[in-house]
Amino acid sequence: MCTCLPIAVVTTVRCRLSWHFILIGLWKLITSISLAGITIHRCFLMRQEVKRPVPPPQKKSLRKLVLDKIMRTPLNPDRHQSQVEAQPHLFQKEPRTVKNKPSPLWWLVVYLVGSVIGMVGLGSLLYESFRSNPTVRDLTIGFAILAATIPALVTSYLWQHARHRKLGPGEVLLGGAVAFGVAFGFFSALYSDLVLGTIADNMSGLPSSDFSWLYWAWFFFKRVPMMAV
Repeated sequence: MCTCLPIAVVTTVRCRLSWHFILIGLWKLITSISLAGITIHRCFLMRQEVKRPVPPPQKKSLRKLVLDKIMRTPLNPDRHQSQVEAQPHLFQKEPRTVKNKPSPLWWLVVYLVGSVIGMVGLGSLLYESFRSNPTVRDLTIGFAILAATIPALVTSYLWQHARHRKLGPGEVLLGGAVAFGVAFGFFSALYSDLVLGTIADNMSGLPSSDFSWLYWAWFFFKRVPMMAV
């Protein structure tokens, strides 16, 4: 992150004469910040989890083990009411969830905000190309169908199983909204790369010789964290 952010800032400043590219540059910058935030946040949580003292195991007597076995055995092996009630709710928190520690997935909200900002700039840039370039038009329609189909399927699935899972209309709509946000954030990144490559007639994405060092430096430092896996 310490190397990618300065490069992204330099690239954004060089595009200051076109607000479309400034928004797209901010999009990529926010993407790098959010993904780095998820990684660093997760590392801190894992480090705290490792340092947490582990309580000594409790020894159970034979009588206690037999009673636990009897209490956990259902009266009807096929379908027991306790098993139905024990099914986790869709939006129910796990009992072991630490409430005072925010989840690293909240960084995805930052990622989604950056995607919206970038798509505003990209949409304004593609206004003329959408009517004159059939490839851009086909890509736009195809990705729009994908981004709309996935949340529609998720919403319909939750609506059909709402009675069994005890979901209200608000929770069903919330599930569809979450599915739309995930689909939008994922497909918008692919869509922008393909559309910009189509407009520039450079689908490989190779830079010009003037700024190749900037591109390859970004490419290298962006993928260095993969070596830590």
